[in-house]
Amino acid sequence: MNQHSRTGFFTEKKQACKTYTNKGDKAELIIPENCFAFKFLGKTIVIYHNNKRKNTFGKDKAKIIHYTLKYTDGKTCRVQGSTLPAKLANDIRDGQITRIDAFLH
Repeated sequence: MNQHSRTGFFTEKKQACKTYTNKGDKAELIIPENCFAFKFLGKTIVIYHNNKRKNTFGKDKAKIIHYTLKYTDGKTCRVQGSTLPAKLANDIRDGQITRIDAFLH
């Protein structure tokens, strides 16, 4: 498997894509270089940042080192480590979080 196919899910350059807000309004999302984005539970944008383009599997795989979460009121919360506390997980399920940025190293 060549390097490109192992990291093919991640963008090679900044990209704009169309999406919808939780209220159904059209919006444009800018996905940075070396990222992978998707919508979780149909309402929360999740972006994995993999600046070193490391594999996400295998012995030397990239691991999440921290998260930044954005609430519907615009406030942000930064969490160190690869897991989220139960309260934040509930906030995500309840639709209070509009965006999650997960940073890999």
